[in-house]
Amino acid sequence: MYGVSDRLVLRTLDGAADLLVEELRALPSVHSVRQTSSVTVECTIAGLLGELAACTLYSTLAIPLPLQPGDRDFLCPLELSSGTGVLAALGPRITFRVGTDDPATRVGLITAVENRLGWINRPGSWDVNLTHTSR
Repeated sequence: MYGVSDRLVLRTLDGAADLLVEELRALPSVHSVRQTSSVTVECTIAGLLGELAACTLYSTLAIPLPLQPGDRDFLCPLELSSGTGVLAALGPRITFRVGTDDPATRVGLITAVENRLGWINRPGSWDVNLTHTSR
């Protein structure tokens, strides 16, 4: 299994975040575990991805993008993850979709991701879903 380094947000069932926190704290490769809501937990991983993959209490994994889509460094977390993080496990030909109802935002994100990361926009069969979620 891959050795990775990444900052992540994991989503679980409503009310189960405290259980997820405890499960993550027991994993040697997971650090800085912090519950951010009743359904989300933020953490960093530095080690084997298989440890996190074996955890059964989360349903989705996200890489937080702290900046707005127009900012120059907006895609840096995805770029880093593609090299040394969880996205590296997907291989060099990552497919993606943009989950937003705003056509201008969708086109801008598609263009930026294709040009900077070399990913392939494939809304019907994707590896990564780029979407906005509130915490």
